[in-house]
Amino acid sequence: NLHALDQSVILAYLIEKIHLKKSDTTFKLNLNTCTQEEWDALFGPEGSISPNSVWELKPAMSNDNFLKGLNYSINRKEFAETLGRTPSNNYFGSSYLSDPENGVSYNSTQAHADAVAGQLANTDGYGYSLTLAQQYFKAAADEMIQAGQYAAGDTIVIEICWMDTASIDEMGIYIEKYMEDAFNSCGSDLKLDVVHYACAVWSDVYYAKMM
Repeated sequence: NLHALDQSVILAYLIEKIHLKKSDTTFKLNLNTCTQEEWDALFGPEGSISPNSVWELKPAMSNDNFLKGLNYSINRKEFAETLGRTPSNNYFGSSYLSDPENGVSYNSTQAHADAVAGQLANTDGYGYSLTLAQQYFKAAADEMIQAGQYAAGDTIVIEICWMDTASIDEMGIYIEKYMEDAFNSCGSDLKLDVVHYACAVWSDVYYAKMM
């Protein structure tokens, strides 16, 4: 029966494609980070990109040690497996091709390996290390107190913006715990409070926040 044969061939082809399919995308947190001087040059009264824009700049979000602490604080393997997903330290999914003509995924290149090598050193293999997170957080807190940006006993409040409230309930609560637990156990005189915000329209994450 030719019709049945055609169906079996198509089915076999689909099964093969499923097995060969690479990951389409990754879940990632993008940081809005900038110094006051950088902001003024780009977005201040005479900014070169968007003059007279308004944004509340938080000293912690331009402190390199604080940002490194955030990166190392997230247990990606535990987080992903809790949600039934695959852990990753990649910015792109493996289906993103840097050489489309030859089907080469960027994640398979030496350039990618070199880019993440430093971040993975002394971690669990996915960029998580509670020890490193605490060390960077403590250094950041000491620097910001010494610079007069915060005083002992202050709480640093950072906001994570999500596409919807369901994402907060599914993922946000874990991210919040990772960051707060690491910072608040680093031995500094500051505290960290991670708060969440869900956009009324999902695209506002990009157009109202990131951009």
